[in-house]
Amino acid sequence: MRAKLLESFSTQQLRQMAKQHQLAGYSKVKKADLVELLTARWLYTKQNASLSLAQSPDYQARS
Repeated sequence: MRAKLLESFSTQQLRQMAKQHQLAGYSKVKKADLVELLTARWLYTKQNASLSLAQSPDYQARS
């Protein structure tokens, strides 16, 4: 679903997003590769946010 949304952006917009996320090697890749790169970044960030939250003392206290 995230990839579908990203595909609606232009290559230039996707490159700007990659730059904002400080991803390396984005300037010479094709649109499909940018979508894959940004999707992977989003999944990685989402997974780490979940782990960080679960490890938080505040979160554990609420459980």
